[in-house]
Amino acid sequence: TPDTDEGKKEKKKLLVLGNLADLRPATALFEAQKEVEKQRSIVERMFGLSKSYLDGTNRTEENLEKISNYEKATDNIQSEVTNFICKVMEKEMSAEQSSEAASYIKISDELESVADYLEKVAIFGSRFLEKDSLEGPLKEEFFSFFKDVEDFFNEITKGIHSSGKDHAQKSEELRAHADSLRSKHIERISQGEYGPASSMMYSDMIVALRKVRSHSSNISTAINERL
Repeated sequence: TPDTDEGKKEKKKLLVLGNLADLRPATALFEAQKEVEKQRSIVERMFGLSKSYLDGTNRTEENLEKISNYEKATDNIQSEVTNFICKVMEKEMSAEQSSEAASYIKISDELESVADYLEKVAIFGSRFLEKDSLEGPLKEEFFSFFKDVEDFFNEITKGIHSSGKDHAQKSEELRAHADSLRSKHIERISQGEYGPASSMMYSDMIVALRKVRSHSSNISTAINERL
């Protein structure tokens, strides 16, 4: 299908980072910035793909494959950005440029981790859906939390190239919310509403989203640590 082909092509469509011999540090950092922005855009798409799989809008093997291909794309970008910036940092740079370069390495690494856990959300979700269904209060709670985490990611990464606000309090609120959702599901299992097998899989889904929250928070820290 066209969607699946697009996902496969993402792995090969990385922006070509310039020849370092011909690039000044400021220009090289701008090239790295564009690559990190592309990586962020792929992760943003992964949120939509994962949601569409779990809510039944597009629950297909092709969609799961596309999510996996996008995760691989973010991994490729992270490796390329890290190698490129490490070479850039061998050049003479100002303290501000060095700080910016280090932040792009950290942000790219955290974006790759967000993508990794979004893929896990979809995979764990597919296993959960083999045993149970996301219906009623469970569905409402899960997708509400999913949206909260997605909004948290977007709020942080919309300012990925400039200093932003402190998101520590919101991050902690989301962590606590994740723990409460897991506890609620255990209670439902004890009341016979769901089978024991679903407990671990649903817990894994929530933990993966909690990890997305954690790595998103790390992006905020990397942005704010710039000189």
